[in-house]
Amino acid sequence: MDKEFHYYLTYLTAARAGFPYADALTIARTCQAVDENTHIIKVSPDSESAYSNYVSQTASLFKPRAGRMRIYPVFHFIPGNPVLPSAKRSDQRTHILNTTPDSPLANRCFDEASKTNDLMQIGITSHSYADTWAHQNFVGYKHGFNGLKGILHKFIPNIGHADAMHDPDWPAHIWTDTRLIKANRIINNKRRFLDAAKRLYEKLCDTLNIAPDRSERDSMLSDFDTAIGHEKSNSGNRGKANRIKKYVSLSMQPEYNARTIPDFTLDDWQDDAVDITRQPINEDGVEETTIEWKSAQNYKRTKWFLFQEAIKKYQKHTLEIYQNSVYKQLSPDLLAEIMRFG
Repeated sequence: MDKEFHYYLTYLTAARAGFPYADALTIARTCQAVDENTHIIKVSPDSESAYSNYVSQTASLFKPRAGRMRIYPVFHFIPGNPVLPSAKRSDQRTHILNTTPDSPLANRCFDEASKTNDLMQIGITSHSYADTWAHQNFVGYKHGFNGLKGILHKFIPNIGHADAMHDPDWPAHIWTDTRLIKANRIINNKRRFLDAAKRLYEKLCDTLNIAPDRSERDSMLSDFDTAIGHEKSNSGNRGKANRIKKYVSLSMQPEYNARTIPDFTLDDWQDDAVDITRQPINEDGVEETTIEWKSAQNYKRTKWFLFQEAIKKYQKHTLEIYQNSVYKQLSPDLLAEIMRFG
């Protein structure tokens, strides 16, 4: 999934579930920031306020990092049910770490994060939970199980859905997953995204201790269906700007808090927290970059710092859940491989 779901539709879903404007916005911003948090940043390294963050994504879909296997299953490819009917492949292969939608493990991760009452952890878990629909039938590390047929795919590492490129991410796109049996092969992203929104609404209602309202939920899904529009085979991401206008228009309606959704990137939070200085240090123009807190006294109150701390907490707790469940079934060599970070 891309920003359309992780930011705009996540905001609308949270608002419809009952979160007030500021809280729904924090959930949506954090949900989107998971995908933009791609670089290790060392702030004020020679001071008492020295700090380093933890990434939750890699910078390029086409350059997934083999040395960062640990982040993919936690934030983007939660292991599910490898024998689910929708996971059936033409080669009959299964994989214990295969991502499947709405899996028991995905629900457990969401529920544990929601118990913290930390809006940022709720946003993070909303990201990984929703991704179980878009990223289904891929595993979050380097393995031939992820590989698709074709000359181009031979040059892309089989990590996550890199071989499928952006096919799983676009809301009005229909594409073909050639690995699956004929009955499963045609993938309608809009159906997947609407299913994800339905369950995310229900999970966010649970977080608020509110019984999900079926009529409200169905009305929301109808709004999303109309906003996404007609899905088409091989449509790519055409119509994105128009769809975003429709999401923003929906946000102005009373049932979505009657407030506009402003644009957002993680850089907005980072710019409020740190100053980045780049200076040429030789005649070839090689740069030296220094990153310092804008306020060494108040940096722990910044949204960027709070988000990075939420990422660390979510990663730590989710790995504990995995290590006490699905990771117990892995061989020591495989576990060592997917726990790598470097």
